[in-house]
Amino acid sequence: MMLLRNIPASNLIYKFTLFLSFVVLLGSSWNAPISGDEYVHVVQAKKNISYLQTLGDNKEALNTPISRLKHYGQSFDTITTWLAGLLEIENLYRFRHICNALMAWLIILYTSLLSQLIIKNKWVAFLTVILFLVSGRFMGHAMNNLKDIPFAFAFVFSTYYTFKFILKLPNISWNNLALLTLGIAFGISIRIGGLLIYAYYLLFTGLYFYYLIVNEKIKKHQLTRFILKLGAVSCLVLFMSYAIGILLWPYALENPFVNPLKSLDLMHHYPTTVRQIFEGKLYWSDRFPWYYLFKYLLITSPIVIVLGFLAYFIFVVRMKGKQGIILSIFTVMAFGFPLFYATATGANVYGGWRQLLFCYPFLVVLSSVGIWTFYEWVSKWEKIRRIAILVFVVMLLHPIQFAIQNYPYQYIYFNQLVGGVRQTYGNYELDYYFTSYKKAYDFIDNHISDNPEIVAANFVIPEYYHEKPYRPKLLNYYDRANSDWDYAIICNTFLDPYQLQKNIWPPDNVVYIEEVDGKPILVILKRESKVDLEGKHLLNSGKFESAIEKLNLALELDKKNESILINLTRAYIGLNQFENALKTILEIQSIYPDNEWAMDLKGNILEKTGKPEEAMETYQQIISNNYKFYHAYISLAKIYISTKNTDMAITTLKDCLHINPFYEPAYKIYGNILIDKGEKELGNKMLEFSIKGNSKYGRN
Repeated sequence: MMLLRNIPASNLIYKFTLFLSFVVLLGSSWNAPISGDEYVHVVQAKKNISYLQTLGDNKEALNTPISRLKHYGQSFDTITTWLAGLLEIENLYRFRHICNALMAWLIILYTSLLSQLIIKNKWVAFLTVILFLVSGRFMGHAMNNLKDIPFAFAFVFSTYYTFKFILKLPNISWNNLALLTLGIAFGISIRIGGLLIYAYYLLFTGLYFYYLIVNEKIKKHQLTRFILKLGAVSCLVLFMSYAIGILLWPYALENPFVNPLKSLDLMHHYPTTVRQIFEGKLYWSDRFPWYYLFKYLLITSPIVIVLGFLAYFIFVVRMKGKQGIILSIFTVMAFGFPLFYATATGANVYGGWRQLLFCYPFLVVLSSVGIWTFYEWVSKWEKIRRIAILVFVVMLLHPIQFAIQNYPYQYIYFNQLVGGVRQTYGNYELDYYFTSYKKAYDFIDNHISDNPEIVAANFVIPEYYHEKPYRPKLLNYYDRANSDWDYAIICNTFLDPYQLQKNIWPPDNVVYIEEVDGKPILVILKRESKVDLEGKHLLNSGKFESAIEKLNLALELDKKNESILINLTRAYIGLNQFENALKTILEIQSIYPDNEWAMDLKGNILEKTGKPEEAMETYQQIISNNYKFYHAYISLAKIYISTKNTDMAITTLKDCLHINPFYEPAYKIYGNILIDKGEKELGNKMLEFSIKGNSKYGRN
């Protein structure tokens, strides 16, 4: 115990672990893959640089209708891209990854300093560093996530200097205030949500100020003067941080008082949704269960961090010093508020807690404080103390082993509560950031010798096609028979959980598999024949018998190809061979029970065979499974129209347009209904929308 009280020894160990974390981060980032977001951010960074260099004359940075990146300041992307050009660095992405690793190291450094403000002990700082090192999700994003890592740094850095500032009250520490201002500015410069840091500053300063008043640390006759002074200082912080924060943000510079607020509104109601697996089911990201973020944190954080977090709430009363307890409560607020706010507002989040990564350092602080206070409590029993140390070390082994064995996929980590990756396969998303693509393209470049013309992928990263002899193509795995390609790179994102759970994926025509803990996260498929594509062309030409012949030949090569079976079903329906079509649908459902197109075709057959009620139930089931399968709304509306129930048809079409204001077929049918009802003016407007592809919501 005396050794643990030895400050020089603890300081030396703390500094060694800091150095170790620095080496690990730089080493892992050196050959880190490109993430799924990076290419578009690099493109936007170059546009931002052009805007700034031309003093706003080049406005390409403002034209981002698909990526919406004009709404992000993304200063760190812009700065690193500019520096790489200035220094004539050839490998831009490696340079970016190294810079991001340095930023991640600064997170570790300042989080450890933050923990020391709560408990003035280098061992707590040491614990903080260790907990980061075993945090697979954090360490994985530290390699190549230039959005969330710098944003998290802004939060930790600013919170640290907020704490330093309030601990000096009633004196005003201008040094801490200046650094706090820079931290808030950096957060705003990455995305406008950095304004939350300023809200934290106001909240923590206000609460601590109240604590000082209650404890008579500020004299009553000084109160009014001090409040005015603090208010003026706070206004100055807001003005300066905001002004500095938008300096590299083109969209904000166009209208500093309006555009950032538009971006803030967009962030609160982000329109892009992603369909991902959670608890063995597919959900759209705006309809995850309310506990989505909390459960993901529970099952992807190392067990030692989860237990340390629980220990904090049990042993916080044993902490020494009121200031430390107060700061730890502020840390709880900093960690918990974004999570509860996102949950309460139904925020559109996906990829686990990646978008709220800025909360994670505060979780690490609370966990390290909890572990240390627990350790101090058990230290009076020598045997229990030794057992506690042993248990702590053992709990570190699982995440360390995973990181070493599965580099660079640390961010896929799941803890023992859910059985690791092996037991979560098909129940939760794995390579949602597409880092496995690097090895796939390396394999094609070094091991494929038949000169493919088209290498498709279910997520295209254009950088991997630069100066390559093959062309890219975005490929929906479940539509693979309908496109021309030679090889296809398929990550297990965007796949049906049933197929993953039952080992139906990957298919037989695999030439390469990338695995994590023995589970495939990516495969390369080789197309043995294009007879399936020939069958599709014949189907489109209305040559149903010839199409059936070709598609059956294709099935002999790939028996579990859903898209071939879908086309075969359509060909049978074209010949009114409904019995054969239904048999084929059963084949599809044996390998993909919730295939929307198979169910849609089944509904079509039920309609044609005089069973409209069963057809309606089928379409309603599709919408229940996937509320963004827009074709089902159209099919359902048509049945309502055929049964003279135009009110329900209109309701169905409105539901569709509420979800997708740009879905042209819905406008077309809606317009015709209105014209038939005598509302010609409004009906013709709807038809105009269907032709132009516009809506009252516009395109932005």
